[in-house]
Amino acid sequence: IEIDLGNRFGRGSKFVIEAENCSRKNMYIRKAVLNGTELESFYFPAAELLKGGSLVLEMGSEADTTLFR
Repeated sequence: IEIDLGNRFGRGSKFVIEAENCSRKNMYIRKAVLNGTELESFYFPAAELLKGGSLVLEMGSEADTTLFR
């Protein structure tokens, strides 16, 4: 999905969310990378989104409860 940020008010031009290997079977997030940096939590500041860039989610078929604590 691509979110148009408008490149106004100090924002970036767009923020892209990509789910790699996503399917009916692969519905669990295995890894999340925000602008090239792997996330250790599901949370990140809204300011990071508004700067523009990308969030890449690596999907898998099984939940890993040790991730994103």
